[in-house]
Amino acid sequence: MKQTAELLLTNGRFLTMEDACPTAEAVAIRAGKLLYVGTADGAKAYTDENTEVIDLEGRVAAPAFTECHTHPSDYAKVMAQLNCRGKHTQSAEALLACIRERAAQTPKGEWIVASGYDETKFREGPIPVTSELLDKAAPEHPLVISRICGHICAMNSMAMRIGGIDEAFLAANPACTGFRDENGRLNGQFSSNVRSQLPIPAVSAERLEEGFLKVQEIYFQNGVTTSADMSVKPDLLSVLQKLEREKRLKLRIGVYYSANTKAFSVSRPNAAETLCLKTGFGSERLRFLGFKYFLDGSMGGKTAAVSVPYLGEPDNFGRFENNQERLNESVLLALNAGVQTAIHAIGDRAIEMALRAYENARDNGADFSALRCRVEHLEIPSEDQIRRIRELKLAVGLSSAFIYSLGDSHITAIGQEWLRHAFPMKTLTENGIPAACNCDCPVCDVNPMLGIYSMVTRTTARGQSFGGKEESVDRIRALQAYTKDAAYLLWCDDMLGTLKEGKNADVVVFEDDYLNVPEERLKDVRVAMTVQNGEIVYRA
Repeated sequence: MKQTAELLLTNGRFLTMEDACPTAEAVAIRAGKLLYVGTADGAKAYTDENTEVIDLEGRVAAPAFTECHTHPSDYAKVMAQLNCRGKHTQSAEALLACIRERAAQTPKGEWIVASGYDETKFREGPIPVTSELLDKAAPEHPLVISRICGHICAMNSMAMRIGGIDEAFLAANPACTGFRDENGRLNGQFSSNVRSQLPIPAVSAERLEEGFLKVQEIYFQNGVTTSADMSVKPDLLSVLQKLEREKRLKLRIGVYYSANTKAFSVSRPNAAETLCLKTGFGSERLRFLGFKYFLDGSMGGKTAAVSVPYLGEPDNFGRFENNQERLNESVLLALNAGVQTAIHAIGDRAIEMALRAYENARDNGADFSALRCRVEHLEIPSEDQIRRIRELKLAVGLSSAFIYSLGDSHITAIGQEWLRHAFPMKTLTENGIPAACNCDCPVCDVNPMLGIYSMVTRTTARGQSFGGKEESVDRIRALQAYTKDAAYLLWCDDMLGTLKEGKNADVVVFEDDYLNVPEERLKDVRVAMTVQNGEIVYRA
């Protein structure tokens, strides 16, 4: 007896991302799975009086988005902090006004924790966010604020004094970096690892839970049903497990642990081997996938490790957050334990360090060809580095969404010539290298259309060309980077990423005509509906 559908989406233009059947008119859904994918007439055979039928009225639909590299745990914490993104970072004065408002509502002496500033977007020009500047807004509160990239933080004088962040601290903690003014004095800007040394009260589990549930809804509103959590923190992992037990966790999360510090770089991969913890352990909603390594900072913050100096700063080649020997040891341990690794490498010097770690593992007998090991961001690789990525059978989590959201600051930092082949989606595709796109939320908005717009047009938020269009791809390839290829990177391509009978019923329906809107409007394409496992989790 033929099964009948619980939900039928019909009269649509479905982009299935399946080569054998790239388009369809309808999908029938039962028990969270795709029962039928095909013509509208054919779908009628799977309906009865109990089937909910939704007429898409010709709208374009696709597999729901998979975000291969975001930080929902960090985003949940942002919800509990002062958010200085958007209009609050349009000028230095707007940033200070935002902080003053929070200071007026906060008892004197209590911490103000903020995030999201981007000095490159100030109308006044890139004014450094220093302790002197921040003191103007909150002289009676300890204040720390993270830059939009997450690799730099700034703090006021009270925070530095309470935290003991001074020359002696930096001398005793060589992994921490302080920025200096023209006279060589600490100016209140530091590498992000300094922030963890501050005595900031922990965010409660209740507030983290509340924050994550908001994050989950934002992801669904943007058509995202599955995401990585790169460098998940223990406090939020506990919250996620609680939400899963209570059946309130709907967003699928692939967890990556940080293996970046001296304490963790060896101990965590060792623990994985001892516990026989393998990539994929867990449930459909919450799974362990691997270890995440940071090698450098950000291009906009001029801390990515590059081989040419930043414009106007002849002695600045960025910095490393790891060293080759420790990275080699840790990556080899992880791969021998059968665990996927994902290595943050933006600048070409950092990319080189990542590839040498993988080559060292190969030369020492590790067989990781089936682990889908990753290089993350990959902004400015050389031709030789791309060749080696292909030979090593690595995958790439390409942060092309940076082009629109952060590209203007990258142009200012390093110039157009170096960006001609930045985020090289076209070259990676031509070389047969699995490459998915991501937004690195909360660095950028969790809106895949911004990443798609970036891959297709290579245009920044201010309308500048980002190194030209040599690396642009068409909108179907861009869509594949957020569906089929992203699912591959997160080890869920057996159930997601394409619309195929038997796979999970995860569908995004667009309000606007994705296939035919002019390129310049791709970033404005809206989501009309998001379906996850056959449940409508968002409807405009």
